[in-house]
Amino acid sequence: GTVISMYALSDKLLKEDNELMRKTRKWKATEVLENISSHDDVGWGALNAARVLDWVISLSGRENKASRRIKGQDQQGATKKGLEQVCPSSWMFATVMDSLAKSGMGVEGAKRCDELLEQNIDLYKKLGVSELKPNPYSFGVAIDAWAKADDKISSANHAEGLLMRMEELFLPVATNNRRDMLSNVPYNIVIDAWSRRSGCAERAEKILRRLIDKHEETNNPYLKPDVRTYTTVMKAYVDDPARNGGDKCLELLDEMGQKDLRPDDRTLAVAMDACVKSGKTRDAERLLRGVDDSKKTRVMFNTLLSGYKREGRGEEAEGLIREMIFLSEERGFGMCSPDNVSFGLCIDAWGSSEGYCISRATSLLNEVLERYKAGDEQCKPTVGLFHTTASA
Repeated sequence: GTVISMYALSDKLLKEDNELMRKTRKWKATEVLENISSHDDVGWGALNAARVLDWVISLSGRENKASRRIKGQDQQGATKKGLEQVCPSSWMFATVMDSLAKSGMGVEGAKRCDELLEQNIDLYKKLGVSELKPNPYSFGVAIDAWAKADDKISSANHAEGLLMRMEELFLPVATNNRRDMLSNVPYNIVIDAWSRRSGCAERAEKILRRLIDKHEETNNPYLKPDVRTYTTVMKAYVDDPARNGGDKCLELLDEMGQKDLRPDDRTLAVAMDACVKSGKTRDAERLLRGVDDSKKTRVMFNTLLSGYKREGRGEEAEGLIREMIFLSEERGFGMCSPDNVSFGLCIDAWGSSEGYCISRATSLLNEVLERYKAGDEQCKPTVGLFHTTASA
């Protein structure tokens, strides 16, 4: 089990080491870099973890056969004890599956997760060892692998199919064991899968409605939709051309309020984005004004600035920049400080304003340069910022 865990973690560690070596170019450790790169194959650690698991399963099978040949109670008892020591567990399967899901192997990794899940189930039926009993976590790992395998509809469908199968296996089971109880996590994963596929917002909301039904049906507190659930559904509606995302996200915010769920800054930023892209900038303004100053973020402000840019509202955009500066410098809310994106959006807004004055764009660009010279790394000027000013 320890060796499996080490291999499962190695992909992440090797990736971090490679990134560090590439960033630290002043190092001349060519041999070390080449050695690390030799293990830079996608899923190297995950595949080795899978090989160790195969070896444990094979060893367990040999021990099982040996126990059947041995006669005598004492010898048979000793062999059974040995069998328990080498028998794989559902935890081992889940660890290997999780490493495959995160290895970057895409559909191939997801298929391997499916195979391991079926092997886990078959071994449990065959051996009856409690440590091999499949649990919702194992299914959740396989669901996550398919949800992130690629951007195809078929992969999201497969993830949803696994979710339905998990419901069939675990929903009817009355238990107080947290390990065997369903939670909203796999539902959130499937919702996220649909939200990342264009035009599938209704599929994402369908999973939300299913989760609500299952929560009411079972009274399982872990099945209650949370803030993340609603935020992910809203994200699906932001760019859905078939639906008015702004109106839909506002409806979902109201529903959250009815369920005593308090939206966080990410939820509000997503809802604001949907409103802006649906031409409902006034609603985005209303949402921002409803947030306590200490909870406001640059993302929220930039989202509203993008709305002002669309509508050519340069004066309102610059007013928002001044508010960001006041909140960050006078009130100490650093998360509100404007960055080069903020200024770029404001310059664009002035560029398409009816009362446009070229001096405003130039003045804002100079302000960005001055802030960067004063040590504000967030305002580091980019080529795009100069192009924006020139276009304005």
